[in-house]
Amino acid sequence: MKKVFVIGGHNNREIVAAPLLAKGWTEITDLQTPEFTLKWVEIRRDINFDTFREGKQLINRNPHISCLAVKSKLVESLRALARTLERKGEKLDLHSFLPATYLLSDARERAEFFKAAEQAKRMWICKPIGANQGKGIFLVTDVAEFKKEYFGGKLGHGERLVQLYLEKPLLLNRRKFDIRVYMLIASAAPFVVYYHDGYLRLSCEEYSLSDPTNLAAHLTNQYVQKKHPGFHEMKEDTVRSFDAFNAYVNDVVLPEKPDLGKDWVLTKLKSRMKEIMGHCFRSARGVLAHRVGLFDLLGFDFMVDEDMNVWLIEVNVNPALFTTSAVLKTLLPPMVEETLDIVLEINDKVRRRKPLGDVVACRTFEEIHRD
Repeated sequence: MKKVFVIGGHNNREIVAAPLLAKGWTEITDLQTPEFTLKWVEIRRDINFDTFREGKQLINRNPHISCLAVKSKLVESLRALARTLERKGEKLDLHSFLPATYLLSDARERAEFFKAAEQAKRMWICKPIGANQGKGIFLVTDVAEFKKEYFGGKLGHGERLVQLYLEKPLLLNRRKFDIRVYMLIASAAPFVVYYHDGYLRLSCEEYSLSDPTNLAAHLTNQYVQKKHPGFHEMKEDTVRSFDAFNAYVNDVVLPEKPDLGKDWVLTKLKSRMKEIMGHCFRSARGVLAHRVGLFDLLGFDFMVDEDMNVWLIEVNVNPALFTTSAVLKTLLPPMVEETLDIVLEINDKVRRRKPLGDVVACRTFEEIHRD
């Protein structure tokens, strides 16, 4: 049977197409056709779930993935999980990995935020709930002025949230960074979920709290950093591998914090990120559609503070796949190829009603959940 695929969007479509073409698949360009074996798109409106043939087609989007990928829904999902566990006598301490968060669209939370912000002279970060790439984000230092702007309608009509800003992040050569790693929900019936290492994204400018309007020092994603006048000269230095980060922590941080132990990045940090990602999946499991053929490759963003605590920042439904640096050229193509191999193997076994057993295609992904 002829296998055909269709790719939508401009998120380095070649990185997805190449391994499928190498398998002898045929690419079609009509995004609206219902006749495909696999569909990989950026936006939900390019998918017609009404015509999706479960067990015969593959689509890289769960229709309810917004419970993780929309900032406010992620917070609500985790809060709901914490309440469920509390009723069972278990405890999930959200404050240990999720910065204090308030949804401004909720009158009660909005009042709680202004009360908390007026009592504690801290810096906050305000984000649109449905945007990505750092769009619409700014730091809040003057709460009284922010209150005027909010109620005066100067922030626009989109929903927003505010989070406590991590004022004392761990720095890498005096520059702020965040960590992008990946979750692959390779199958939604049954659920099979994996973790994959990622990379660090560094700011172009040295970190300082003196100028909260200088987003080049505070927001590390490439959409913001590429606007910096020195970005093209520094581009390779704004992306670091896990191995490079591990070497930095061993050489620079470990002598000052010997209790970390050697290779903290590759052991304790990775373990903690996987644990938090597991909480996120558990919070979403009951909401996600349970249909054969659905899969998702998600980007999870984390930060580390100067006390080596790990914080979840957000989840991205369409993580960038551009190979704009040496690190990304090494990391992303084999990861995407392995993503496809894992999805194809698991769904073939499910379709044939065979036990999953060991997933042969899984080489560098690490399983974190299986039904």
